[in-house]
Amino acid sequence: MGSIHPSGFKDLRLVKVASHTGGYRYATPDQGSGASHISRLKNIFRECVIKVDRAQNLVVLKTLVGMANAAAAAIDAMLIQDIVGTVAGDDNILVILRTNEEAERFCELVAGMLS
Repeated sequence: MGSIHPSGFKDLRLVKVASHTGGYRYATPDQGSGASHISRLKNIFRECVIKVDRAQNLVVLKTLVGMANAAAAAIDAMLIQDIVGTVAGDDNILVILRTNEEAERFCELVAGMLS
């Protein structure tokens, strides 16, 4: 599997922005919760996320190589209150939820976005 060309970030409407730690992260433009914004977030998942797995209150999302930051930015933009935080690597995202039940519901939500 190859990585997505940088122009893919433009198609997903993701931009590289400075983080408060001095590094960079990918973010979506702040466009509220309109239907087109939600649709784009779902498209990011369909294009990037390959597999979902859970261990208690931790969810691991396997992504295409180089796309974990984009998918994590989409998760963060969804403002899901059950999520404590996300950590993205190159092709994996760790999503930390408060309880096992919330993690299970999040997995169901992701599975629905992938189908």
